[in-house]
Amino acid sequence: MDASSLKQPVFTNKKYSSLASRLAEARRRLFVGRQSEKNLFRNLLDPDGDLRVLYIDGAGGLGKSTLLREYASLAGESGYPVIQLDARSIAAMPDALAQAIDQARNTSKIGEDAAHVILLDTFELLTPLEVWLREQWLPQQSDEMRMVIAGRTPPSTAWRTDPAWATGLQCHKLDYLNEEQTRDYLTRRNLPTTMVEQGTDFARGHPLALALFAETVSRGPDNPLAANTASNALLPELTASLLDHIEDEAQRNALYACAIVRSMSEPLLSGMLPQNNCRPLFTWLHNLSFIETGPNGLFPHDLIREALVADIKQRNPDLYHQLGERAYTWLIERMESGKGDAMGYGLDTLFLLRDMDVPWHIPTPSNEELAYVDRARKRDMLQIEAMLARHEGASEVPILQAFVSAQPEALRVIRDNNQQVLGFYLLLALHKLPSEVIKIDPVSTAFMAHCRTISDNPGRISLLRFWMHRDQHMALSNILTLVFVPLLLDMAPPGQAFSGIHQLDDPVWKYVGEMFGNQRLAGSERTLPAGPTAIAFQDYTQRRALDWLRSIYRRVQSLLTGRVYVEPEPEAAPTLDKARFEQGVRDALKQYHRPHRLDGNPLLGSQVVIRRAGNTDRAACLTALRALIQEIQEELSANPRTEPMGRALRRGYLVPAPSQRLAAEAAHMAYGSFRRHLAEAVKLVQTRLWLAEKEAQKSVS
Repeated sequence: MDASSLKQPVFTNKKYSSLASRLAEARRRLFVGRQSEKNLFRNLLDPDGDLRVLYIDGAGGLGKSTLLREYASLAGESGYPVIQLDARSIAAMPDALAQAIDQARNTSKIGEDAAHVILLDTFELLTPLEVWLREQWLPQQSDEMRMVIAGRTPPSTAWRTDPAWATGLQCHKLDYLNEEQTRDYLTRRNLPTTMVEQGTDFARGHPLALALFAETVSRGPDNPLAANTASNALLPELTASLLDHIEDEAQRNALYACAIVRSMSEPLLSGMLPQNNCRPLFTWLHNLSFIETGPNGLFPHDLIREALVADIKQRNPDLYHQLGERAYTWLIERMESGKGDAMGYGLDTLFLLRDMDVPWHIPTPSNEELAYVDRARKRDMLQIEAMLARHEGASEVPILQAFVSAQPEALRVIRDNNQQVLGFYLLLALHKLPSEVIKIDPVSTAFMAHCRTISDNPGRISLLRFWMHRDQHMALSNILTLVFVPLLLDMAPPGQAFSGIHQLDDPVWKYVGEMFGNQRLAGSERTLPAGPTAIAFQDYTQRRALDWLRSIYRRVQSLLTGRVYVEPEPEAAPTLDKARFEQGVRDALKQYHRPHRLDGNPLLGSQVVIRRAGNTDRAACLTALRALIQEIQEELSANPRTEPMGRALRRGYLVPAPSQRLAAEAAHMAYGSFRRHLAEAVKLVQTRLWLAEKEAQKSVS
């Protein structure tokens, strides 16, 4: 038969031009309520109005991203070009945000002076940039530009009370859906009447809980759900129920994979799963009502992500490590190719390393500061030099000045949300510096000399010569990620031969160095006012830097030879005294959800734990220790007077969120209240276990 005689199918009445348009229409069909929010947006678009910035804030899961999608549709209907950005894909740096907006304008062919709307989601991740955005970037924009900012926290008081912004800024707090809107949503999901009523009682107007409820019921209408219970508290159970009703293993693994990474693209999904064609799975993910869409791909809501990751760690830890390692390898290969967003790939890789077994304890208020990296300005130098002199001595200041004069691009400052200098780092390209400049610094001289002994012309040589926090110097602090992302990206280009860092020479950094496989430069030890230091480095002359980076994930996940960090103990302490016992309790809480890292905890040898275990077997003692902690948490939760402490303890340690702020949100508490209740709970656990230990010691004696 002639191929030309075969009739091709003809589709008539084609309604959608693409799958994206079909999905967008489905999402709009399910959008309910929010009439007052839509009116605010129409006011923003009014060309004769004064409003220029609409700021929407609300807790996680209340539908901020969904509202922004509706705003994009409304703007399109009004003829306004739209730029949609999500802070998840933007580094908290002024240059990064400005570049993201410029790039979006260029891609959409929108001129800076043209009328357009910028929708910026998840702004809580860019909170350090608020002052810069308000005082520097926004005033430079065209009066035709409109902006909607959505985040979990409201704008600062300074912005809300600034007379210049009295008519230009409108703040609005997003609330729960009312009962009528809740029923409307569930009815649009074609649920039976009984399920509509049960879902209304369960979700109490919480949009994320509504979406997840509908997804769960659509896969198993017989699923029992407890009514009259806080929605966020049941999200993990609801997520687990949803997973139980996803019979397709590939779909379940795709959902797990989406939760493990920062954002999921179709190529990344193909790199993580064995399927030859992942497009159907990506489309399935895209169509889930609790999966959001950002510029770099798909991602679940943070609360759902937390529940999914906890579920896979418990059900199949091998799959968790396998998916994570595949994602990590895929990202490293993208960095190696030199294509795409290098900073984004760097942040993605660090996101995968969030389980890093670094021996820092619960953050204190001082290291919860909001910060971002910025270019150094001339007026910053006095603060930088004073910081350096205080921590490392006045003799180091001329060395810094010489380096900055020869290589000014190597210096970056870290600012807090008030644009004050919180810290700085100097990442030198030693191979580009004149020898006379290197000679004035004994640290750089020693490192360069070592590199030259291996090769006369090795290639690129980098040294993180100075880096410090204003108050904590080179101790573990919140600026570590901001410092080490540039160091990570510096290793990616081909030709990297050596990479070094001048760091503290203490047990913590020795442990970190061993975990990362760093070498220690013999003879580089120095004694500074802040303590002893040394150079740690990597030699890439026998292997590529990216080959070493590939091994980091396995090291962090303890899949390669690793070690358990044990705080140095006083020699004269044959038995656990109260201070060491209480520190053991704190460490046990910190590692509760990662029991394989509790092996070195001194409480495993305590009498209260041994008595509970019935013997001295380490595995039995580990189980006993976790059981004792869980029992105390349950007792606290069962007592109305201590219930907030029990809730904080669970969300802070037993089923921890990625950060304390997210933990506070999951516990339905203000951040300050969460920290207070958590601190009280920790003290109570320490006290109860210590009293039990004293009683157990008496019975032994």
